[in-house]
Amino acid sequence: MPHRTASPLADRIIRGAVVLAGLGIMMYAATSMGGCRGNGKYTTERKNLAKVKMDGMKAANEYQMGLQAFLAGDLDKARRHVDASLALNGDVPRSHVLRGRIFLEKNELEGATDGFERAAALDPNNVESQYYRGILAERLLRREEALSFYLKASELDPTDPQYPLAAAEVMVDLGRAEDAKQYLLSMSDRFRHTPGIQQTLGHIALLENDYAGAEQLFSQARLLSPDQMEIVEDLAQVQFAMGKYADAEANLSRVLQDKQFAARRDLLQLQARALLAMDRTVEARDVLLKLTSDEVGANDVESWIALGEVAYKLRDASRVRAATTRIISLVPDKPDGYLLKGLQLRRTGNYSGAEVAFRQAAEIEPTAEVLVLLGLTYERLNEPELAKKCYVAANQLEPGNDLATRLVNEDDAGRTLAGFANDTQIPGE
Repeated sequence: MPHRTASPLADRIIRGAVVLAGLGIMMYAATSMGGCRGNGKYTTERKNLAKVKMDGMKAANEYQMGLQAFLAGDLDKARRHVDASLALNGDVPRSHVLRGRIFLEKNELEGATDGFERAAALDPNNVESQYYRGILAERLLRREEALSFYLKASELDPTDPQYPLAAAEVMVDLGRAEDAKQYLLSMSDRFRHTPGIQQTLGHIALLENDYAGAEQLFSQARLLSPDQMEIVEDLAQVQFAMGKYADAEANLSRVLQDKQFAARRDLLQLQARALLAMDRTVEARDVLLKLTSDEVGANDVESWIALGEVAYKLRDASRVRAATTRIISLVPDKPDGYLLKGLQLRRTGNYSGAEVAFRQAAEIEPTAEVLVLLGLTYERLNEPELAKKCYVAANQLEPGNDLATRLVNEDDAGRTLAGFANDTQIPGE
């Protein structure tokens, strides 16, 4: 086909279309570039917000892992996590509180102070920072300062009884037991069913020598929290002091069934004493044998003394001798072993040996009891003058001692000292 040349008009139309198309492309490109610049700023802000949100989530996660490690007792791991949390977000009071608690547990008090004060600076109404500042102040023996922190914490959170309880305990330490009592009583409506309030009021009652009141308060606390063995222990202690040995022993038995308390030697000793007071001597012996049978018990003087007394009462001569030997070896400067030895020798008729043992006890600690026993032994040895000297000395030491007085003055029937000595029954003989 022969080539056709475009007319000038057509050529202009084509060139115009090309130019218009180019302008359109340029305008679109310009518009697109401008749009990109606007979207870039918006996208950056969104990215920043997303990062802040992500850091916050990471910080919270690190805090939770730190708290779990702290509660598990792994303080180094807890510190690593809380430091990581603070690096991500240093404006969270609870993280500073946790860091302070970690330092407090490690007895690094400067670090603890820094943590609690930073938390309080970030939020003066943060209850935990106030409470733990109180604990730290108590550690530093700044009790007035501790009290102010506890009272502040109680004001910030009036629903948690641990804060007024802490405040009341500090008041007691400051010698303000009556203030503590009135403070807790003022909250009785708010914390009517809180066992800790009743228990603390019971401790205050003991300070006031109000044993009946203390027993009532501990009983109320036990009703509110029957599985809290610390309360049952308090109740048992006060019942023993009141001479309610059966109640005390029943509560002690319950406490000692708990694994956390089963190895408490002081409670086992108290149980043995309660059993003895009820004449349940064989059961008391079993408890004391348990106390003296392990490595710790080998040096437990109080338990050996009690075991010796029980063995003497049960006429278990071999155990009396074993207890006597152990007591004298552990505490040769105390009269207990010599007194027990003298009693056992006197029972067997060995008055010369008994005289030596009682005299050793009297030289260490000349009590009315030892002097009377020594005097009675002199009577058996036909030494009335020495016996009377012992009775006079015993009467001077303890004028209210009826036996010593009667031995000095002879009895109303006019029996001689020797006759009276022969008739006198030594406990356990």
